[in-house]
Amino acid sequence: MSELTARLVKLGRDLGLEGPELRAFMKEERDREVKREAQERQEMKEAQERLEKKEAQERQEKKEEQERKDKLELEKLKLQAEIENAKSLHSKKDSSTNDWIAKIPRMNPFSEAKGDTMDAFLFRFEMLVKAHNRPEDKKFLALSNLLTGESLKVLQTLSVEQQTYSCLKQASLKKFLCTAADYNVKFLTAVPTNTEDADAFISRLETVFDK
Repeated sequence: MSELTARLVKLGRDLGLEGPELRAFMKEERDREVKREAQERQEMKEAQERLEKKEAQERQEKKEEQERKDKLELEKLKLQAEIENAKSLHSKKDSSTNDWIAKIPRMNPFSEAKGDTMDAFLFRFEMLVKAHNRPEDKKFLALSNLLTGESLKVLQTLSVEQQTYSCLKQASLKKFLCTAADYNVKFLTAVPTNTEDADAFISRLETVFDK
């Protein structure tokens, strides 16, 4: 007799059951016990599955986190390499530009106080650049090194995208009222000065008109 059977017999007899009633009671209790054990096994199985799923998820999360860290570290190393490469190229470019500037014949910085006009200054600068066959992409830095005072402030107004010779030239001409529109106004409003005779005034008008 199994332990469960013995326990059920004792329990049934304690309840005053004998014969068919005792057997019916034992069957009912045995079925209930079997069902309870089956339910416990199912719950344990589900609990074990949940635990394994959680552990698998944690392992996956740790793996993904490590992969993310490895990827960030790789990107960091690549970025550092790109920065170092850019610094190296920039250094070489600056050296090349400085050599190029040094080869241009001596040209004094722009000075409005000394009577320089921006259009004439730029014309002289472009003639020197053309005469020495210098590359176009070096002109911006070369010109910026020749600007001082108010003309240097023009450089400070340019965005990164506008840091080209063409943009710097146009902004400088506009700053010092040397655009075609400005000369049109000067031509229409020009009057002789006290020191100008008719020929001198006409010559000045022709110069302004040609602008």
